[in-house]
Amino acid sequence: MSAVTPDVIIDRKPGKKRRKGLAALRKIRNALARRKLEEMHEEELLKEQLYDVFADPEDSK
Repeated sequence: MSAVTPDVIIDRKPGKKRRKGLAALRKIRNALARRKLEEMHEEELLKEQLYDVFADPEDSK
């Protein structure tokens, strides 16, 4: 078993901060992906509405 010295403890602390940073980056990335999906869905709805507006009334019968 290795001895715990102050330099070992100092080396471990930045790793913990880095993991917290990675978790935050993952949350941000997921939020951006979610927003992108919502925007794509809204665009699809707008396209469908435009097609409905400009569609011939004869075609819908």
